[in-house]
Amino acid sequence: MTLLKRNETPLQPQKGIATRNGIPVAIQVKFSGGPYPDRMSSDGRIDHIGEGRSGRQVPLRGNKAMLAAEQLCTRIPVYEKVQSNAYRLLGEYVVHSHRIQQLDPKADRDWIGYVFTLDPAG
Repeated sequence: MTLLKRNETPLQPQKGIATRNGIPVAIQVKFSGGPYPDRMSSDGRIDHIGEGRSGRQVPLRGNKAMLAAEQLCTRIPVYEKVQSNAYRLLGEYVVHSHRIQQLDPKADRDWIGYVFTLDPAG
């Protein structure tokens, strides 16, 4: 498994959804211990949480780009953050669908946002 530093990826500083011209060019996921509860299922699908860590997420920046990618069937490289400044390329994915839901039902706060379901690009 080859690990990359963040600057060796298309990921942008402080962004989980890197965009160019309104389209995602890379996505960062973290499946445990991160501020966003991303999940990978046994069939390889990823539930990726949109941008915005409190309140109600809005369709701007990365979220807007992900909605566009869903319509365009854009192939997006997905990188898993495995440790500080160490990333593993999981492969290319497409946005299969999205939904809006309560993101942290155990917390004592309203955090409602996008969950983008990503399928491995075939």
